[in-house]
Amino acid sequence: MKIGPKPVPAMPGSQRRGGPLTASVDLYESAISRGITGDSNPPEGFSAAGVSSLMTRLEENTQRVINLRQDIGDRLLSVFSGRCQDLTKLFEGLADKDWQKLCYHPGKGIPAATYVDLRLAELAIHEWEYAPN
Repeated sequence: MKIGPKPVPAMPGSQRRGGPLTASVDLYESAISRGITGDSNPPEGFSAAGVSSLMTRLEENTQRVINLRQDIGDRLLSVFSGRCQDLTKLFEGLADKDWQKLCYHPGKGIPAATYVDLRLAELAIHEWEYAPN
């Protein structure tokens, strides 16, 4: 009998490339936009912060990324680029008081400023997704 968490379903290669970063941009934009207005509730389709296990969140995120990649198809780069521009505009437009407002994050509520750190880390970790084959 195998003991331990069940493995996260693997995404086909074509769906791995670019999907996680694009999905993150969507979450960040939604969470920050809502958080700065005082709403740190989860966006539609997400569990309440800190409620689900890490494995459950990974499984849900994997399916979310697969669905996203299927929806946007070969428009990945243009969709990702546009959504990154929207997120950058949001960051640039934040007032000083907004940076410490609590925003939704699947693990727990976090200040808007923390999303900048998360964004940089994800870009560094996932940069291979947009690298030439």
